Amino acid sequence: MIHDNTLIAHELVHYLRSEKNGPNKGFVIKLKMNKAYDRVEWNFIEKIMKRMGYTDVWVDQIMRYVRSVRYVIKINSWSKRLLSYGGKEIFINVIIQSISTYAFSFFLAPKGIIDDLQSKMSRMWWTSNEKTRGWAMMAWDSLCHPKGMGDTGFRDMQLFNLALLDRQVWRLMHFKGTLCFRVLNAKYFPEGDVLRPKYGDKPYYTWSNIARAAEALKEGFLWLIGDGNTIDIRRDQLGFEVLNRDSVYRSLLTNDERKVSDLWDHNRREETLIHAMEDCPMTREILTLGGLNNKLLDGSYERCIDWLEDVLRKLDAKAAVDFFTLLWNCWNNRNKMVFHGKEDVVLVVWERAKTLSNDFRIFNPADPHVFL
Repeated sequence: MIHDNTLIAHELVHYLRSEKNGPNKGFVIKLKMNKAYDRVEWNFIEKIMKRMGYTDVWVDQIMRYVRSVRYVIKINSWSKRLLSYGGKEIFINVIIQSISTYAFSFFLAPKGIIDDLQSKMSRMWWTSNEKTRGWAMMAWDSLCHPKGMGDTGFRDMQLFNLALLDRQVWRLMHFKGTLCFRVLNAKYFPEGDVLRPKYGDKPYYTWSNIARAAEALKEGFLWLIGDGNTIDIRRDQLGFEVLNRDSVYRSLLTNDERKVSDLWDHNRREETLIHAMEDCPMTREILTLGGLNNKLLDGSYERCIDWLEDVLRKLDAKAAVDFFTLLWNCWNNRNKMVFHGKEDVVLVVWERAKTLSNDFRIFNPADPHVFL
């Protein structure tokens, strides 16, 4: 892939320009094909082709093309006022937004560049006269949604830039036999995981951009726990606010507790979700304070989904929304105790859930829909 060659070339030039690698590092030869083309004698090309066995008819035809080469520059004049909105859409998608694709595959563009690009596209879209600036009837961000959602389908250039860089991350995760992977692996992530790079001094600009894109990509990752033997609780981002490497209450961990499986008590029966939610004393106290019918707490359920379905059958839409808001806050409070070593009192959890429900109704005046 040509992108791999570009990344390798950047790393080699960075290596040669680094003072810490000593003076005897080698050199780089830059070949410009246009210079080679200008200086090659036509007779030499003709003799080479004949020596390689090409027929005289073929050689004569090629030499006519070579000796009579000329460049034709076609200037296609156009005006914004001559383009319909359909024409402008094609011009923006096919030309303006595509020009930066190659550069965006290696470099994270500064915010000023992104804003300038989107400003030019906005003027192109809204301006119908060469001499006036035009009036933008909608913010540009509002146009950057898929056509299936009723918008124009223009790209958000910052997200497009991140997506192209994350494609490099994806290749480094899945194509570990390439030369590009071996070069970057040896220098930046010796453990073989592009999402766990080492932070050395003076990394090259292309790698710094890829590493930043990888950090953005990790925010959307979730772990599948499985047997718990592959996730390092001190280092890995587990995907939730209360489950990440920075929030683990380390004073509760021993030196031997590094993997998720190390936290499990293998001599105890595995805790079920219904036990953690419906049977938990703290949760029951919070739900009772919220006015939940005691019959929904005293029932016997084997699975949590059975309990939730029973709740939905017996509560109206507003009460069901309040119930799930309370339950979500109870779960967060439980995780706060497990991973931080502390928890909020019952009244604090209940008031927080009540505030969230009230705020939701203020900003979403329509009646909430609950699907049974």
